Amino acid sequence: MSKLGSKHGIDAHEIKFLLEGSQGIIGLQVTDVKHGSRTFVRVDYSNKFVVEMYIDKKNSDYSEWSLRTAKLVRKNSKNGG
Repeated sequence: MSKLGSKHGIDAHEIKFLLEGSQGIIGLQVTDVKHGSRTFVRVDYSNKFVVEMYIDKKNSDYSEWSLRTAKLVRKNSKNGG
């Protein structure tokens, strides 16, 4: 089980549902020496949390992708929540 799943009870199927079921996703393409090129995405999880994830996007409509990492972040005024 992933760290996100064991700590917060979110599994791969729920992450897939969040990402593929969200409208108007905006991903930010990021590149660095250690991790290479990947897409950063924030998706609402509840009224208190968002899931921040790095994915390898295979097409522009987010129907094909693979998850690299994900974490649950509490919404607040500092991070746009």
